[in-house]
Amino acid sequence: STHDSDEELRLVERDDNDNESVESVDLIMETKLQGEGDFGVTMLEAADSTQMLAVSQYTFLAEVKALAKLFFPVVIAYLIQMSLALTTIAVSGHISAEALGATALGFMFCNVTGFAVGYGLCTAVDTLSSQAFGAKDFEAIGTTLIRSLIILWFLHLPIIVLWCCSEYVLLLCFQEPAVAKQASIFIFMAIPCLYPLLVFETVKKTLNSMGIVFPVVICVLMAVVLNIVLSLLLVFVGGQYFPEYQYEAAAFSYS
Repeated sequence: STHDSDEELRLVERDDNDNESVESVDLIMETKLQGEGDFGVTMLEAADSTQMLAVSQYTFLAEVKALAKLFFPVVIAYLIQMSLALTTIAVSGHISAEALGATALGFMFCNVTGFAVGYGLCTAVDTLSSQAFGAKDFEAIGTTLIRSLIILWFLHLPIIVLWCCSEYVLLLCFQEPAVAKQASIFIFMAIPCLYPLLVFETVKKTLNSMGIVFPVVICVLMAVVLNIVLSLLLVFVGGQYFPEYQYEAAAFSYS
């Protein structure tokens, strides 16, 4: 009986060891499966992040191309438009040093009291027209354009009155009388181009808000060519016959 009891104890211990082994194997398999699951999740996350990175890079390049397509013509148009003033100043420098100073002073007066004010109001068209174009509300774009032109029409009237009195304003700013008189001639000659220039700026900003930029470049380029041709004809060719009107001819070419 003692031998039988020992044999039973050995069997029970063997069963316990087998159960522990099975539990250990299950635990190892569960840990392995969990690790494989984590690895799979990690691989999926890595694939998603790679895909998102590729999409973001593609979106960035597309945005850069779209912006370059828009801002290059706009920059060129602004540079060409600024060359109008440079051409007139250069032509005035060939007349006399006093004419050069008067032209520069006249440009400064026109920019500060007229063009800058009008350009500031024209910038509101950028916001309103861009919002309307994004909403596909083309009627609102036309309404904004017409209202802007009407507002600018009433705005430019007091500017004209100020420009007609520019000589007295410059004298109050302690400018030399001779230079102030010549600058007032340039400012007076620039009056006809004030409202058309504001109209051009308003239309330009309206077209830019719709992504239309090349017609603006063509218009500005035509204006520069016309300014150069008129300056050569009126100042240099006409100045040989009427030298006393060379300065007025330069101002008229800009206008």
